[in-house]
Amino acid sequence: MKDDNQQLPRRRFLLLTGVALGALSAVARSAKAQTMPRALIEGYCSASSVVQGGSLDFHVRAVAPHAYYSVEVYRTGLTDQLVGTGFGKSFIPTVDQDDVTLAQRGCGWPVGYTLKIDPSWPTGLYYARLTSYQDAAGTTPLGAMNSLSFVVRSARPGVQSSIR
Repeated sequence: MKDDNQQLPRRRFLLLTGVALGALSAVARSAKAQTMPRALIEGYCSASSVVQGGSLDFHVRAVAPHAYYSVEVYRTGLTDQLVGTGFGKSFIPTVDQDDVTLAQRGCGWPVGYTLKIDPSWPTGLYYARLTSYQDAAGTTPLGAMNSLSFVVRSARPGVQSSIR
């Protein structure tokens, strides 16, 4: 007969094993995040969707010398359609930023570009392709790229709907 005091009950064993595996997984993710090379240019939009006629801020961080970036805005579809262009300034941190901490607490990067959404743009999924430049005049492309996705939604929802 087994002594119950010397054996871990199955449920407790599974719980402790799960906790240990979870901790190992967190350590592995943290180590991976710290060893992965940082993107030369990256960012986020102030919102995931915007109404026709509204505006959307881009918050972009880059590594020197990628101080500026061009913006090409596309509407996705059967073929992607270029609908707008622009030029912005990257945020280049003066101290190293820990991506794990930023993910937990928010980035708080300054606005580098504000996109004005034309009221005539159809609703749908869009993306802004960012391409890095060294100078504000846009004459020295560095070629690092990244994309930011967002949705344009109707300024008057339901008006064009055929559902009555």
